[in-house]
Amino acid sequence: MHTMAPRIVLGTLIGFASPLLLFTILFEHNTLFFLIPVLPIMGIVIGILLGLFQKIPKLKVWISLLLFTTTIGITLGYSAIRQKMLKTAREQFAITLVHQYSNNKIIDVKYNPGNGLETPPNVLIFVKSDDSFEEIANFFENSFQENGWHSRKSGWFLGKEWEKQRTIVYYNNRAKEMGEADFWMSVDFNNYWLRDLFHPLHLS
Repeated sequence: MHTMAPRIVLGTLIGFASPLLLFTILFEHNTLFFLIPVLPIMGIVIGILLGLFQKIPKLKVWISLLLFTTTIGITLGYSAIRQKMLKTAREQFAITLVHQYSNNKIIDVKYNPGNGLETPPNVLIFVKSDDSFEEIANFFENSFQENGWHSRKSGWFLGKEWEKQRTIVYYNNRAKEMGEADFWMSVDFNNYWLRDLFHPLHLS
């Protein structure tokens, strides 16, 4: 058992860290990984079995811990870098949409990475303009429709909504209740993260 212990330890650690790394690489949010405990449990069981049947090299416990720490470090580092890149790409996309109308001044930009469940990643931009809500809404309505977007029936607020390939743009003039901005535009990103990062939509 003494010679088996390092293999079992390594198998257990790899069994937990490997599915976590794989899930992080594939999916933007790890929420479901922790909500579905069968994934790490299965990974640990498989790792223990591999250790028991000597399918994992005999290593000292400290090497096992080093490999585990490295895997977790790669997981966290990869996730942090990707989130920063996605934040930059999504904010740039939303800002580009707002700037399609020349007489707009951005007051504030807020990014929410979402939670992988009911809240999608989104960018909320507060804008000030000398033009009326209707004038700006008509401009976006025409521009969006010309480029393959379609209008949605506004649900929980009074405003305008457009959608294209699961990207949804909300436009509302209630921003005056929140400060000096005249309106806000929010963009929900409901697509797979690869598309948002490498193949963003364009208004024109």
